[in-house]
Amino acid sequence: MGAYRGREGFLRRLEMGRIVAVGFGLTGKAVARSLKRLGLQLFLVDTREEEDLKGLLEEVGALGLPIAWGADARDVVAQADLVVVSPGVDLGHEIFSRSKRGAEVISEVELAYRLAPCPIVAVTGTNGKSTTTRLIGAILAQGGKQVLVGGNIGEPLIEKVLDASATTILVAEISSFQLESCRLFRPFVGVILNVASDHLDRHGTYDEYASTKGRLFQRQKRSDVAIANLDDPTAKAITETSAGRKYYFSRRPHQENGTFVEGGRVWWQDGGRRMDICSTDIWALPGAHNEENLLAAVAAARVFRVRKGAIAAALGDFRLSEHTFEEVRVIGGLTYINDSKGTNPAATARALDAISGRVVLIAGGSDKGLDYDELLEAMREKVRCLITLGQTGGALSRIGERAGVEEIRTAADLPEAVRLSGLLGKPGESILFSPAAASFDMFRDYKERGDAFKKAVGGMKK
Repeated sequence: MGAYRGREGFLRRLEMGRIVAVGFGLTGKAVARSLKRLGLQLFLVDTREEEDLKGLLEEVGALGLPIAWGADARDVVAQADLVVVSPGVDLGHEIFSRSKRGAEVISEVELAYRLAPCPIVAVTGTNGKSTTTRLIGAILAQGGKQVLVGGNIGEPLIEKVLDASATTILVAEISSFQLESCRLFRPFVGVILNVASDHLDRHGTYDEYASTKGRLFQRQKRSDVAIANLDDPTAKAITETSAGRKYYFSRRPHQENGTFVEGGRVWWQDGGRRMDICSTDIWALPGAHNEENLLAAVAAARVFRVRKGAIAAALGDFRLSEHTFEEVRVIGGLTYINDSKGTNPAATARALDAISGRVVLIAGGSDKGLDYDELLEAMREKVRCLITLGQTGGALSRIGERAGVEEIRTAADLPEAVRLSGLLGKPGESILFSPAAASFDMFRDYKERGDAFKKAVGGMKK
């Protein structure tokens, strides 16, 4: 079922060649640890200069591997037979300009695929990837399957692969950055949730971004499976490149194979046969987007013939991960919600849609070259007060003005934004922190940003 058949030959290539891993971050260190476990030699490099690496050099040095950074890194890469690149490193970086002829540059996900002894379920899309990936893993585990979950979710897939056996199912969140440098990657089950503008600072255009997402399906065979959102034209079109069986999910009844909602119940249909899976009432997560995530996960689980009782049990127990529409605290009638993982306009629009009342929205962050018009209608409908910060604060303020938001303020930093929200919010409203932007102008990542929001809220007086 979709496992890479050239694993042994690839291992022999690794043993004979010069391997370089680019990036001292989470992914690079995971690659280094994993290849060391396999008894392989490698060089670890980083594109940054010494002053930008802070405490990382000591940590990476403890791995006992040769390391290089800055200008020296390019010389090391120039001699490599195989380069494993971290997702945060742009493939257009000058470090690759002198690569050896015939050298292969691949992502950590591609490396993991070539070493995996088992099938992979790969989930991509602009929003909802982490939730759906975790949910698929939970349903499969409830159904008695041996499951490992990793990928862009925060646990590099390569380390999961080394703990897998032929009977394991690997469930992985896959980003567009990881797909950029995939060559042979072929998941047994590929899932695409949606496609909205994101990462245009890296991919350049929406079409290029969508095309990169489509790499997930391009090498699939007839024995594989492609699952797509029937209500997202781009997502549906992307799966047409797959030679595999197609399944679709929608919040409305449809005639295709896949999942849908009808009469307050989740249904699965395949080859003309319908199965009533469960009531939608057991699903506690708010918002139409989370219902789509549920339907995608159920479709993936049914590919592995998980029984409906196990599906229902997993859905009833499931909770969102930290920093995803996370209720932090209620103070003075104001409900504070941490949605730091809302890193693009579509994600923030979905979070707004999940709130029934009026909202004080805290938003803004690092500029990825995105179009914020996608937030216009959601702001017009839900946002009474907007507090902006970061590089994208000005663009968001202009959207707020067009949407007729009653009050718009600018904050110097996140603690000030939280303080303002307490002063401006009215009892019964929600204070939603959903930045609609990346975190890199102020924070290391969305987790550090979300923790800072929760710390600021936790310090407020009742």
